[in-house]
Amino acid sequence: MKIVSVFLFFLITCVLATASEVLQLSNAKLDIRINKKGGAISSCILTGNDLNPFSWQSGNPVDGSNNEGLFVCFDRLGRPSEAEMARGVPFHGEATSVEWEVLTRFTDADGNHHLKMRCILPVARMQLIREYCLYKDSTVCRIVDRIKNLNTFDKDYNIVQHPSLAPPFLDKSVMVDSNGGKGFLNMKNLDDAPGTENHWPEVVYENEVINLRSISDGNSFVANYLCPNTYSHGWGSVSNPGKGLMVGFLWPREDYPWIRIWRAFKNDSPSALGVEFGTTPLGAPLKEIRKKGDLLGESTIETLRPGEISEKTFYLFLSPIHGDFEGVEEVRLNSSGLSMQEIGGHSPVNLWVN
Repeated sequence: MKIVSVFLFFLITCVLATASEVLQLSNAKLDIRINKKGGAISSCILTGNDLNPFSWQSGNPVDGSNNEGLFVCFDRLGRPSEAEMARGVPFHGEATSVEWEVLTRFTDADGNHHLKMRCILPVARMQLIREYCLYKDSTVCRIVDRIKNLNTFDKDYNIVQHPSLAPPFLDKSVMVDSNGGKGFLNMKNLDDAPGTENHWPEVVYENEVINLRSISDGNSFVANYLCPNTYSHGWGSVSNPGKGLMVGFLWPREDYPWIRIWRAFKNDSPSALGVEFGTTPLGAPLKEIRKKGDLLGESTIETLRPGEISEKTFYLFLSPIHGDFEGVEEVRLNSSGLSMQEIGGHSPVNLWVN
């Protein structure tokens, strides 16, 4: 009996400890769950609707990374060098393998909900302070990242926001939209990039032209696009009319010029989809990216001086949609708030009114 009691106490303690690692940020319309281990948004749902687009999960017990939902690749995208790997740097950087600290949380006078968190990368010696602002009575959350170089020397880095969408939200009927421009298919050999130039929404894959607005073709790959500098903001969205839900993102183009479409299939069904946005299209060691230089006339790496801080912003939003929804034509941010224009001449939908 004593052994059973001890086991139950241990089990309850583990459950409580696990539950305490997930933070909740919610208003009357949207509920967001954030995992302190890795700092990822593991769930984002509309009130009264339990369909979570960010249900994708992956982890590596060797390097301690916890990649799930909407996570951040920092201080890099993709693989570290062999020396960095030996020091414990995971694929996509250390931000997914460290515990994020809660600094403050409060509701302001306007009824907006704020949460501020911090992570420090022990090997890269960089700090990221993230502030969420979930606007009152809206389905829009603003996320601001402040990046600081803690080293005594200049530090190269990259940061890519990695939304990872999965079933049941993800199926072959979803529509992918963005304001991407020219781009190229991801190359295994960095020397081959950029290769054949593509233009959104098309990509040439295995001598076939594929329209990326649809994912019904069953091909797994990553395609990179540059948001044209004629736009002040980049945006991307994924819509599932049959399930009545759209998820999208908007960001200043000067913060994140690159858009990456990551598609993965299993048994001919989509298992993961990412509409990523960041400072680089290249998932390689930082020294190799520095040596490679600009692509399509755009930088692929950033540098901070000792103690220097860089601030970057993006907006996450969900929206209910009707069964005949044709896709997103444009997402707009101005002094009035954030709105979405559906394809087909419909009236704009106000997602957040300032």
